[in-house]
Amino acid sequence: MCSVPEFLGNNEIPEGFTVETFAECVENASSNCYPELVTAVGFCMYIRRSVIDEIGYFDDINFEMGYGEEVDFSFRATCKGYKNVLCDNTFVFHKGRASFLDTQDALMEKNHKVLAGKYPELWAAIALFERSNPLKGLHDKLKSEMKSQAFRRNKGCNRRLA
Repeated sequence: MCSVPEFLGNNEIPEGFTVETFAECVENASSNCYPELVTAVGFCMYIRRSVIDEIGYFDDINFEMGYGEEVDFSFRATCKGYKNVLCDNTFVFHKGRASFLDTQDALMEKNHKVLAGKYPELWAAIALFERSNPLKGLHDKLKSEMKSQAFRRNKGCNRRLA
């Protein structure tokens, strides 16, 4: 959901960039608008203590070992009037789905069923977000910034382009 530079992609650090230089591109491309998300993404979340105090912790009974507890938490927070937003000026590299390689399919299937039972509207909301891609402007600005940074890096080189 928050993948860059390709929306919904399993992105690696783009060729010619380091984590640091790519993070710089993200920061430079940001509008600092903190767009709203359907759900938070579990590998990197900032949660205010007051929200935890109001709605409780992650549900580690129904969502053992990952995949879904952040979605459940996000929906509980949304029901109380809170919003899930993307910090669009920060990049955190995450090798997607690397945390639970041996058990990921079974965990995902089990936890998706639990989520569907608790929040019947969940998958339609996520599908709408994915179809409409409200982050398209951010992705476009990022790709433009990547080209600019690559140009600045190569400035002064006498390369012959075929």
